[in-house]
Amino acid sequence: MALTSQDPFQGLPHQDPRNHIEELEHLVSRSEQNDVSEYHMLCKIFPYSISGDAFNWFSQLEPGSRTMREDIERAFLYQFFDEAEATREKEKNDKWDMLVESWQIKREDQILR
Repeated sequence: MALTSQDPFQGLPHQDPRNHIEELEHLVSRSEQNDVSEYHMLCKIFPYSISGDAFNWFSQLEPGSRTMREDIERAFLYQFFDEAEATREKEKNDKWDMLVESWQIKREDQILR
């Protein structure tokens, strides 16, 4: 359960909630479960794989809404995907801006020669 204790999902803008779900699914599929379904195992370990804002969000869910894996996953992605996606888009735009700026500087240098 290294994922759950060493690198919990905190809901930070740079964290991708889709990757977190995929890593949890991979972890569960590789672990020995002693007649416990992967579905049930995911529901049980999910709260231990999050911390910070993500745990606060999870704690505020209605108790009955935390029993179905699909419901938890859907709500989790809805809550945290937009912020992560916005951060990735900003990073892409920043890289593009840097590329354009360096190209303009290079072009100006060539014109001055």
